[in-house]
Amino acid sequence: SVLREAESVIMNVPQKAYTEFPENFARKFVPSGYFLGINGDRQSEIPFPGWDSMSVPKSAHPLEYEFLEVKGPGKVFFFGSPSYRGSASLFESGNTQLVSGEKIWQPEPRHVHGNWIFEKRGIYTMKVRVSSKAALSVSSSFLNGLSDRAAAALDANRDAQSSRVFTYTW
Repeated sequence: SVLREAESVIMNVPQKAYTEFPENFARKFVPSGYFLGINGDRQSEIPFPGWDSMSVPKSAHPLEYEFLEVKGPGKVFFFGSPSYRGSASLFESGNTQLVSGEKIWQPEPRHVHGNWIFEKRGIYTMKVRVSSKAALSVSSSFLNGLSDRAAAALDANRDAQSSRVFTYTW
């Protein structure tokens, strides 16, 4: 429940998140990887990241979360649907692999989680910007528990329609 600047936190994905996937699931994604589930059933041991725009006025929506750059030693996947039952895309593109340029469209204030898979151990970084069709004037959180403090980024220009770029490290 503590809000922190994105750049001040490294999201630690522990070894206990390592999962070997069932064959039908592995064919869609990867045979194994570090899995952070949508249900949060292991959130006392494994991060439960999502995004939240409940503090952003409805008049500032829709919002668009844009992954300007995604880097890491392996592939990253992000999708909806409980556990291994499906792979509903959360991206505008309809893809489930998170690559540079992917966008998430959020029409109204919500608190949302998804499934994350990191293919390999190592450091991953994601540069994210939040944009609005209306002027943003309050903060928007991308990762649950981390604040990107969009308000601070926009204070100098109340007519701005995009936050500054925030870097998330995993």
